[in-house]
Amino acid sequence: MGTFFFRNRPELELLIRLLDQRPQDSTIGVAVLACSKGTEVYSISYAIRCARTNLKVQLCGLDISKDILEFAEAGVYSIKSPDGSGVAGSDSL
Repeated sequence: MGTFFFRNRPELELLIRLLDQRPQDSTIGVAVLACSKGTEVYSISYAIRCARTNLKVQLCGLDISKDILEFAEAGVYSIKSPDGSGVAGSDSL
């Protein structure tokens, strides 16, 4: 089983609609709890940057697993999973 980028599109669309209420050049803070390998953090960041390039974003991902956080911090994702299954968009360990 893997985790996929942009899997909760309704959530991302809601986030963008809410951000439309923010003035240009404002700063927003987002925390992602239980961020795991960072796919939600990456997806949120990408969605915000594409929709509102004029916002300053402070984004924090939190998780209790040191190994998972080290993986996420590296920010290296592949189309193929490490087990060679070739599942597009997967980042499963």
